[in-house]
Amino acid sequence: MARHYGRIATAIWRNPDFQRLSINAQRAYLMLVSQPDITPCGVLALTVRRWAGYSLTDTPDAVDDALNELAESRFIVVDDEAEEVLIRTFIKYDGGSGNDLRRRAIRDSVAGITSPSIADVVRSEMERAGISIPPRSPIEGVSKESRYSPVVVTKGDYQLEPQPTTGRGEGKPLESASTPQCSKHETPDHVEPCRACKRVREWQEQQPHPNDLARRRRRQEIDACPDCDPNGLTLDDRPRRCEHKATVAS
Repeated sequence: MARHYGRIATAIWRNPDFQRLSINAQRAYLMLVSQPDITPCGVLALTVRRWAGYSLTDTPDAVDDALNELAESRFIVVDDEAEEVLIRTFIKYDGGSGNDLRRRAIRDSVAGITSPSIADVVRSEMERAGISIPPRSPIEGVSKESRYSPVVVTKGDYQLEPQPTTGRGEGKPLESASTPQCSKHETPDHVEPCRACKRVREWQEQQPHPNDLARRRRRQEIDACPDCDPNGLTLDDRPRRCEHKATVAS
């Protein structure tokens, strides 16, 4: 049954971790909590393009960046392969853990989780809320990595280590290649949203440009040469570009 409202604790605005989030990430969190199709245990289908359509000025990349920020801050867990998102403390703050009917709905909703890693986190949150944990569903199989996993469960708590993965239906990074590549697209320059291509573009932007390497090498040659000025020109009456012969000879 679709929900008609989302429950937000007013104390969230005094939460230092929430205050450190960007405005886009805060908005994304409120948007996730108020989705009509959220399950009783706080799981949503990962529908980035639909969520971006809620604002005329939003984009799928911006939504994805906000999700990454929320995941890094442990407000949510995202499994790109299973295309599911979990609001980590949803069970705690939704206010249903003390209601028998609601507790039963929470237990029943666990069976519908596709992501094993998200199911692990949900069980941890159920344990914290004092809700009996249902047996594992056969569809869960062996735990796979979520966007920020693995999840290490320790006495009802857990930690998330950033290990980015890709979503189902998108390209995947080819780890055996010398440089990141997308298994679905030859180049990252296309209109279709693809997180693997986005990571390729980000990696490319972080790499030094060949011209930068050449400039750095020339600067080192100039600094080491006694026959030229800081601009690389000889100290003769008629300055010319120095070939740094003295440095080569040494």
